[in-house]
Amino acid sequence: MHGRIALTASTSRGRERVTEIIGAGRSFGEAVMFLDKPYIVGARALGDALVLHLARETIFAELERSPGFVRRMLAGLSAKLHATVRELDTYALGSAERRFAAWLVRAAPPARRAPVAHPAPPER
Repeated sequence: MHGRIALTASTSRGRERVTEIIGAGRSFGEAVMFLDKPYIVGARALGDALVLHLARETIFAELERSPGFVRRMLAGLSAKLHATVRELDTYALGSAERRFAAWLVRAAPPARRAPVAHPAPPER
């Protein structure tokens, strides 16, 4: 993949909400492929983009053939699950300021991200 793709979901009021921005070299849509369920998100290019579509049959054949591919696929899905759990923790436990700061860091293009120190909240 080349470019940036916004993954979007519709709110209960019908408004579009960006759930994630996918950058070059990343993949998306794996969960839909494995679960065989309707798409719950949409995808929109944020400028010029090139996206490679691989048929489910092609992926499944490679999973049967290559244990290394299986491990890479599991690692990618595990990383996405870990990021989702971290995000849920942020929403459930973080202040509005902390959530906004985390969103700004995630929204920044990877090339422009600098290391960010997250101070621990004061002890009570």
